Formats: sequence, C-alpha cells, structure tokens
Amino acid sequence: MRQILSGLVLLAAFGAASAQEPYPSRNVRVVVPNPPGGVTDILARVIAQSLQTSWGKTVFVENKPGADDLIGTEFVAKSAPDGHTLLVVSNSPFSAGPHIHKDMRFDPAKDLMPLVLLGSATPVMNVPAASPVKTVRDFIAMAKEKPGFYNYASMGNGTYPHIAMEDFKIRTGTNIQHVPYRGATPAITALLQSEVVSLIVNMSNVGEYVKAGQVRVIAAAGAHRSKRSEEHTSELQSHHDLVCRLLL
Repeated sequence: MRQILSGLVLLAAFGAASAQEPYPSRNVRVVVPNPPGGVTDILARVIAQSLQTSWGKTVFVENKPGADDLIGTEFVAKSAPDGHTLLVVSNSPFSAGPHIHKDMRFDPAKDLMPLVLLGSATPVMNVPAASPVKTVRDFIAMAKEKPGFYNYASMGNGTYPHIAMEDFKIRTGTNIQHVPYRGATPAITALLQSEVVSLIVNMSNVGEYVKAGQVRVIAAAGAHRSKRSEEHTSELQSHHDLVCRLLL
C-alpha cells in the first residue's frame, strides 16, 4: 500500500472583511462536516474548549454532516468572511472533491482560507477480528475467490478510505463493492458488526477496538510500522497544545 496521509485542517471563509473590532467580537462557530464521535469532531471540541477559555467568548461546535463533507464545507465557504465561522475538515473536499463532484457550488481553493494544519495520520487497513483474514495476502485471496461478493466501508465518496481502497483494488486486481457511510463512527460500526470486510481508517479511530480484540489491523499505508495507539494519543495532545498556541 502506498503512503496516504490524511490531514485535518482548520479553515475560515475567505474574502474582504473589516477588522475594526477586536477579534473575536462575538461567539465563534466551529463547523465539523461529520457526525459526532469521530476524530475530527473530538479534535474540534478539544480545540474549541481551549479557545473559549482563552478568548472569553463562546466557541461552539456544530456538526453538519452529509454529501461527503460538502454540506458543512459549503456552509462555511458561503459564511461571512469575518473569522467567526471556522471549519475543521479533512483534505478530501480539496483533493478528491472537485474531481468527483462536478456540481460543487463553491471553490474550496478560492472560498476558504487555511489557518493551520491540525494533524496528519497514516491510515491502517482493518478487518473484523472474527474474519479469517490475517494478512493482506489473505485478503487479496479472499476477494479474488468471490469477485464482487464482498463490501468495504468508507466515510463517504471521495474520502481517503474510498480513494485508498479503490487504488488498492486497481493494484491488486480485486473487485470489492464500495459502501459509503456518513462518517467514521457508522463505518466502524459496520466493520464491528461484520457488515463489511474491511475499512481503511486512522489508527486513532480504531485503536480502542484493536486493544479490545474486536478489530484486526493487517496493514499500514506508510513506509514504517505504525505507532501504538497510545503514542498517537500523546502525539495528538502535544499537537493540540501547539495549535492552540498558534491560534492565540
């Protein structure tokens, strides 16, 4: 598997806006285009709490899932460019989005201003613990035995789990059906219930299930062995502290 880095970015609507009042002059909304419970949502809430404490203004998180992150992203892109509506999102709307969704009603490169990269991670390929698959070789053999029979999950069309698995299928000559879900939480639930045979997602999303013996990691899309989930957690906290200092 090739190395595929998934990034979480904090953005704001781009445009000309007056800066006559100190910022922030009112409550700040942080939009997450995913359902509650995923890494994007959790990271946004941790950062929002820190900013609220520092700014002395209410900083609230609002989930606007749907349309492969485009509903929430478009909402922020069309908001007033005054910095009071922020967006925490993966790189999908900027990388794959314009190529997959020809009817996008905004230009992510022109309508949104990146503020800071919140983090990046190396995704891992997972199967249910009850699966007989122990290695990638096993997975390929299983898929080739019944072409088109098995399903894999993603967090939506154009997200990195979707693109990564489609790349995997091309490289291995396998035929596995794509089932898009509305975010990481329902996709992981489908994996836990063996509704799908695989899901590519960040270790931070599935670390607790790996520890509990409910999910098996069979590959990491990187040049080196993946860090343990507790090391990811420590690294995430350190990066969160740095991000909050940069924003303040």
